[in-house]
Amino acid sequence: MARKKLERVYGNLTPQERFQLSLEAMARGDLPEQERLMETCPRLSYLETDAAYTSRMEAIALFVGALMIDLRPMLAQLQLADGLLYRYLEGPVPLVERSPVEQEFGEVLSIQAMVFACRARSMWEAFGAVCEDELGTKADVVAGAIFPEIRDDMARYDDLIHLVPRDETLEAQYREVLQENWTLLLSKARGRS
Repeated sequence: MARKKLERVYGNLTPQERFQLSLEAMARGDLPEQERLMETCPRLSYLETDAAYTSRMEAIALFVGALMIDLRPMLAQLQLADGLLYRYLEGPVPLVERSPVEQEFGEVLSIQAMVFACRARSMWEAFGAVCEDELGTKADVVAGAIFPEIRDDMARYDDLIHLVPRDETLEAQYREVLQENWTLLLSKARGRS
């Protein structure tokens, strides 16, 4: 009789109550109580949207977000270097009349802008290749769907980025990392579905 009352109480627990009791049982090492809580948990059937679709949608948001973590600061550095270079070139003193230190500063700014542009281009090209290979669509479509700001940033610097040569080694490294990230994110998202 006591067992039936206990089962009725366990069967009426809310998910939050069952969760809290399970954590308490785990904390005190009470395996029989953990098992009892699991065994008496109601069994439900669910209908859900196709997991192959939803797992991709979950993974793509994280994938593009991870890209933004690397690409946005690089574009900000490019914007700063480009802005400083523009100010330097448009300064009040003609370039030929500037001191050697000022001239060297201009060269450094130019090199920095080229390095940032090269890195941004390598990352974007790698992202584009992964988008086409793994997702069957273009990078600007994927970025525009998830974070339009990154697509707009890339469009803003497109001319400058394409002035620099491609760094195929860096691009290949980014591509490998991005492919690994996509595969990992997709498998984790599928695991939750």
